[in-house]
Amino acid sequence: MIIGFLIMQRFFSTLSELEFFSLSANSLLFNQPCPHCHKCDQWCSHGYHYNQAGDIRGKRIICCTRFGKRGCGKTIALYLTHVLPQRRYCLRVINTFVQLLIRGNTIERAYHSAVKHTHYSHRQAYRWLDGLFAKLGFFRTLTPLPEQPSSLTHPCSSRLTVLLSTFASILQQWPDLSKFQAHINQRLC
Repeated sequence: MIIGFLIMQRFFSTLSELEFFSLSANSLLFNQPCPHCHKCDQWCSHGYHYNQAGDIRGKRIICCTRFGKRGCGKTIALYLTHVLPQRRYCLRVINTFVQLLIRGNTIERAYHSAVKHTHYSHRQAYRWLDGLFAKLGFFRTLTPLPEQPSSLTHPCSSRLTVLLSTFASILQQWPDLSKFQAHINQRLC
């Protein structure tokens, strides 16, 4: 097993950047190893993935087993930065939800304002929060400690207060969460 290799970039701000990266994967000069078989020169561009409306969410590249290549056949998904992989809503909705919570809205009100539907159940908001709580330790390692204690408190829980103060400092450093998602090279929640 190879240790210490670079992690492949997975999020791209524009479709042209994504296209350039996926086309360069076809080149023999592309030296990113496959996370499954650790071979470097077996990549081929594989196709797009779309949302239900038909908009492009990203592209796949495959560790190819054809054309004289000896890859493992596994695909890797590459995404545009505004996309949350394996989520129905885009990053903009989650960003709005978090900013409304920071401003002091309740979880239910923040959810309904973010998705702009009042007839949907707010239980999805708690799933989003669970995903954010799961990465809270990682987020806190990326943000500097505040110079003064945060005056941000949320009446629901102290745990939510810690999450929101962390996101307040993240949003000060990266006002656009899509750039933050590209920086951490993994999905936000």
